[in-house]
Amino acid sequence: MLSREEMFRFVQTVLGVVDYDHEPVVRHVLGDDASAEASIPVENAVRAGLGRFLIDIVEKEPWRLTRYSEQLWLTYDKSPVLQKLLVRVQRITGLPESVVNQSEDLQVLRYGPHGHYSCHHDMSPDTIDEGKDAPQIATVAIFLNDVTRGGEIAFPAANRDDIAPSELEKYWMLEEQCQPRKACTRLGGVVFSPKKGDALLWYNIRPEFWNDLKRKETQRQGFGEQSLMWSSVHCGAEVIEGEKWMANMWIGLGPHGHEEL
Repeated sequence: MLSREEMFRFVQTVLGVVDYDHEPVVRHVLGDDASAEASIPVENAVRAGLGRFLIDIVEKEPWRLTRYSEQLWLTYDKSPVLQKLLVRVQRITGLPESVVNQSEDLQVLRYGPHGHYSCHHDMSPDTIDEGKDAPQIATVAIFLNDVTRGGEIAFPAANRDDIAPSELEKYWMLEEQCQPRKACTRLGGVVFSPKKGDALLWYNIRPEFWNDLKRKETQRQGFGEQSLMWSSVHCGAEVIEGEKWMANMWIGLGPHGHEEL
């Protein structure tokens, strides 16, 4: 028997669906008279072609996915405008020019109606532990237009007194609760409304670990959980009216430059 929770875990893991609606799934497998909370016998699910049905839902209702947006990438060295952006970011952050100039290509995003991005960290403990060549120590998010309604960036773990930095399980639970797109701005923390020309800067990795992560011989010593800025978990709220354009700049610790940070 597949319970509601098991079905949610399955579609979240396999299909990336975070806005799971059990009722249509049950009706597809068991018929219109079935209870919306009913468990699903595995043999019935197979006979009813449940896999194809779920894929159809994703194709027809892509806003149920973890992320619903369009993107492209721009290279800094081919644009005088983006070169000026690097200079401005370097002045704002105070980071060495050699570090800022190693930022990944600029990601430009369009979020149309229902566009959103569920809660996530821009880095993960596993990625840090695996010794990624250029750990993304900080993110700069730039709003490119005014959004009629919705489209906020929310940090549900920021400025909270009920979670201590060492209580990692609570951060995991909060990130899980924040997955459905309607939950993004409803869990407290800090919420920013998009305004054309505004930008947000946040750290993904705790600054006291930056120099250790620059040294390749120490990158695989299990710094992930210690060095991740757990309170940086964030989400892009659903665009309710209009559309949202923004750009993401990820500042990494690459192999060039040897300044102590």
